[in-house]
Amino acid sequence: MGTGLAVSDVPAPAKLDVLARADRTARSPGASLGWLGLALLLGAFVRFWHITDHSLFLDEAFTLRIAALPIHRMLHEIAYGDFHPPTFYLATHYLIRLLHWQSWDYRYLSAPFGLLTILATWAMGRRISGPRAAAIAALVVALEPALVEWDRLYRMYSVLVALVAVSWWLLLIACDGRTKNRALAWAAYGCAALALPSVQYLGAVALLCQFGYALMAARSRWPVFICCAGALGALSPWFWAVKIQFPNGGYVAKAGPIFFAWWQVAPSTLAEAAPVRWVLSPEFAPVFTVVVVAVLIAAMWIARRTILPFWLLAVVVQIAASLLTGKTLAIPRYLYPVVPAFGLAVGILTAKFMDKKSIAAAFALPAAVLALCLICLQNTLLDPYYQFSDWYAINGVVLAHERKSDVMIFDQGFPSLVVGDYTAFRHHRMAGPSSAPQVAGALAWLDRYGHRRVWYIENQWFYADPSKRIMAHLNATRPTVGIWSESRASVADLVNVILYGPMRRPWGRRRVVKRSSTVGTASYRPLRLHSLARTATIGSWGETGPGPSPRYAGDR
Repeated sequence: MGTGLAVSDVPAPAKLDVLARADRTARSPGASLGWLGLALLLGAFVRFWHITDHSLFLDEAFTLRIAALPIHRMLHEIAYGDFHPPTFYLATHYLIRLLHWQSWDYRYLSAPFGLLTILATWAMGRRISGPRAAAIAALVVALEPALVEWDRLYRMYSVLVALVAVSWWLLLIACDGRTKNRALAWAAYGCAALALPSVQYLGAVALLCQFGYALMAARSRWPVFICCAGALGALSPWFWAVKIQFPNGGYVAKAGPIFFAWWQVAPSTLAEAAPVRWVLSPEFAPVFTVVVVAVLIAAMWIARRTILPFWLLAVVVQIAASLLTGKTLAIPRYLYPVVPAFGLAVGILTAKFMDKKSIAAAFALPAAVLALCLICLQNTLLDPYYQFSDWYAINGVVLAHERKSDVMIFDQGFPSLVVGDYTAFRHHRMAGPSSAPQVAGALAWLDRYGHRRVWYIENQWFYADPSKRIMAHLNATRPTVGIWSESRASVADLVNVILYGPMRRPWGRRRVVKRSSTVGTASYRPLRLHSLARTATIGSWGETGPGPSPRYAGDR
């Protein structure tokens, strides 16, 4: 089993004995449930381990802030300042009123949806291809790094992924003539279908693919058409807001120096937090993409009469929609609802190899996929370099050097939602543009405080200030006291902090005050300012670190 020999290299009696034992074990109900239990146990461990230790992600802070508003103000904020439907925010609004938890504790409510995804994937694998495929699929989904990372955040994506998986599972049950109570199965599917586009608009893509699946046998699957129409009707009271949101939505990967690279779709979606040395290799992305596509095509051919091809059709739909609309609908987080289908594909292909008595391939494929998941997951959970921005560290830096009269400018402005109540920030005046038209107002605001020191906190500046006008203005008018940089693998997680002195009059040449100190593991030191004037693309290096797999965090 562990020798790596091909089937032809194994003596016939030994080969048959190995496969017979594997087949008996796989078909045992107890063993099958045992693999599910293992997958759920592993999935729960990696999703809940130190889940509240990290500072809030920008989108988490935005979610909790607007969900805490009165409902009429919240709906206005969502319509005019966000690009998502209101259901998740409404649920959060009532949870806040009911629970009164600390902000990071709400992650305990979204993480369990990852376990529901594992269960649904296992159940579909068992129905489609048997217990062996189910076991492999469940393990892949349990350890898939991107799913784990986003299940650990309080955001609607963990709910969306679970709803998509459960809806396909329920559809599979409802369409099975052997199901005893099909009416109940159809009712459950209808509830999931109604919720999909109301939780996240891309849930409609899953419904479109399920509509296509129903067309293949319309006489028996006609309830799908009613459920899809019902989902559209359930969202119709929100159409007025969709008209407002649509013109500016879907451009998350097209801001400033970030451009969208199609060859990065597969590795960014399935190998989140892969080692930088791999990602920066020119061969990694194309080879990874070719292997993934080959696995998916082979699995779709094997399971061509099942839901799998239609589930994976969502990738094609979103890519086509991106090309037709000019919006970017195929960034990693938008494709996460399809990741469980990749786990199914690996399981189905592995089961096929075992049926064909190809021992080497049957163990090599899942071993390679799971090894990749574990390597990436180690980076996601243990290495700060691959994690989201650490705003606790930023707070420590500012707290060690701030004065009561200092003011704070954020470029872009959304990090202020995270740190606004932190000890180093709560008593200071703060400002920051959330969009390009607001930059002029931010510059005028800075000039009003010319006699005060300014903390410039830079994170994802390419969304609101792609020309870096705020930094240029500060460089031209104020001396630099010190600079601190939080290096990250993703360009979207880099944070630069610059402390500027009071404004010079008349404006003159910039003067750098030489001072250096250490705060924790972060160095606070003067650097040349041009070292921060970087342009970053997917897969390129920046001055404070590489940016191989940017997190698109601007879709709030």
